[in-house]
Amino acid sequence: DNIIKGKALIKCDRERGLAVECWELLHKGRLTELAKNHFIEDEAEVYFNTISGNVFLCDDNYGTLMENGGELDLFINLDENEGFLCDLIDNLKDGDLNSDETEQLYNYLTDDQKEELKKYFVEVKL
Repeated sequence: DNIIKGKALIKCDRERGLAVECWELLHKGRLTELAKNHFIEDEAEVYFNTISGNVFLCDDNYGTLMENGGELDLFINLDENEGFLCDLIDNLKDGDLNSDETEQLYNYLTDDQKEELKKYFVEVKL
């Protein structure tokens, strides 16, 4: 498996530094609204992907937080796409999400975002 769980398993300085940064951001409350709404903070554990080199936090429901612009942001996994919400909205606008992924993404949007992006949801029954 290419995912390692637990602080003690991160042996390289770079990855250890990223893990510390994630913990510090979490404990300082530096989370986006999306992260606050979709992540259970007291269940957070650090993980390391040995292929991508990404260090991230996961909760028991596999909600994933990664550093993004000085905050922890929700990293969203759809069926065939993944990324931060802004990236997935770009994918939606570019027509790169299938109908199932479009429906999955819809659940992460605010009411204002749903209104702004409603033309992209015309064919998806939500």
